[in-house]
Amino acid sequence: SVPGAHGAAMTPNGKVFYTTNLPGGGSDGLFAIDTHTNTVLGSADTPYAVPHNLVVTQNNKLFVTHSGVTSDKVTIYQVTTHDPIPAFLGEVTVGFNPFGLAYVP
Repeated sequence: SVPGAHGAAMTPNGKVFYTTNLPGGGSDGLFAIDTHTNTVLGSADTPYAVPHNLVVTQNNKLFVTHSGVTSDKVTIYQVTTHDPIPAFLGEVTVGFNPFGLAYVP
């Protein structure tokens, strides 16, 4: 079970589905789910509240918006086939209340 599931993205190979814990954020802000078994593989903390929408790139980067009137961050994580649990890489400061994301290879 994923509490407060909101944003959704899948790896290019379709094996792992990612979702955010919108109301919880912070602790257990991101979840990795095995699409074959429909089980939660694990979770990762987010450094900011309200993880909202996300996208996974072909080079295994996971980008997450953090929404809210005082939020101005998009966080970046590494995910791999061997370790699908998001590992925090860094952040980008953007305008307030970032919302949607799109990835165009």
